[in-house]
Amino acid sequence: MANLMLVEETYKLIDIKTIQHAVDQLKRANQIFLLGTGASGNCCLDLAQKLTRVNFQAIYHIDPHTQLTADVHITDQDVAIGISYSGATKEVTSAIQYAKSRGAHTIAITQHNKNELHKLADSILVLPYQENEFRLGAMASRNATLIYTDLLYLGMISNNLDDYKEILMQTRKVLTSL
Repeated sequence: MANLMLVEETYKLIDIKTIQHAVDQLKRANQIFLLGTGASGNCCLDLAQKLTRVNFQAIYHIDPHTQLTADVHITDQDVAIGISYSGATKEVTSAIQYAKSRGAHTIAITQHNKNELHKLADSILVLPYQENEFRLGAMASRNATLIYTDLLYLGMISNNLDDYKEILMQTRKVLTSL
């Protein structure tokens, strides 16, 4: 029941223009830098895997120090996506701030309040404010974040579904050979 409420609340907060703008930026990007730790990092990993399968240059490092050092190579032709439910995760806010200073378009996926990450990003995709201190392993925020990352992914491939379907079939075929 709580998960259904979370999904409903997340969909109420979706701003189609913001999603479309973010998708447009991602489609034009040379590289997509994904920034997040913990449960947010798991969402980054999921998105990186999906984007890599369809040949977008997605960069995600599990170690937050490596994320920040990889940011040194970001340019104004790239996009950085910072994911942090609290919006206060220093590893993510520092990396987004640096990416912005290099001219990259920055996207935040964070809770619906004016937090640090919210203030730094060019495009903000807001999550419902539902989790308390005892977050049960960040299940609600992770599920809400995955809604957004899936929307971004689907937005990026929707114009060429036939081409991407063929690529996905090829990657599946390669994997089934294992």
